[in-house]
Amino acid sequence: MEFLKRILSIFYPNRCPYCGKVITADEKVCEDCFNNLPRITEPFCEHCGASKKECKCNGRQMSYKMVIAPFYYDGAVKNAIKQMKFSDRPYIAKTLSRDMSECIAQRCADISFDIITCVPMSKKEVRGRGFNQSELLANGLKVKEKPIIDIGLLLKLYNVAPQHSLGVNQRKGNVLGIFDVAQDRDIKGKTILLCDDVKTTGATANECASVLLLAGAKEVYLVCAAIANNANGKY
Repeated sequence: MEFLKRILSIFYPNRCPYCGKVITADEKVCEDCFNNLPRITEPFCEHCGASKKECKCNGRQMSYKMVIAPFYYDGAVKNAIKQMKFSDRPYIAKTLSRDMSECIAQRCADISFDIITCVPMSKKEVRGRGFNQSELLANGLKVKEKPIIDIGLLLKLYNVAPQHSLGVNQRKGNVLGIFDVAQDRDIKGKTILLCDDVKTTGATANECASVLLLAGAKEVYLVCAAIANNANGKY
């Protein structure tokens, strides 16, 4: 099996998911990316997910209880997420999910999640991209006690302008009322892990968390591949 793996690597070279550089069959990430990924370091701000020394949220409370993210949306991580979403490379989600899972294990060792779900896309959006990147990330998460993965828990009722096309002050209103919980789901008293790819202002995740809490969820935690730690909310 190992010999076959090496033969296949000649014709289908293994590439770093963050920068695209060819790496050996045994490597998961190239050395340069591994040493320079924009990792979020301890101590963490639970409200925004950033390192406390770089936190800009001033402890602002949101509907989700905590933000869990391994990286800032910068450098090779930003490149990888853009390649995944806009260059039809969904396989990058596997690597990001692994990093997110390690972050969950580190920060949430004493939390038992009942359900993993994701920020939904509309049917039209999924047809356009071919996949929901948040769904791919959620499906790849490895969490202790193996909570139920319920991708259809949240519904996006209608399309709006993409969040990344709007400024900070427009984002909250843009997503107001566009999500709902599927009618056949009973989530009363459940602790839910909500998955998304990138958090900027948190408006989208906050709206999703709000409808989950209104439907009876006990708590909602947000896990992302990366957070944008900047003032203008653009990415």
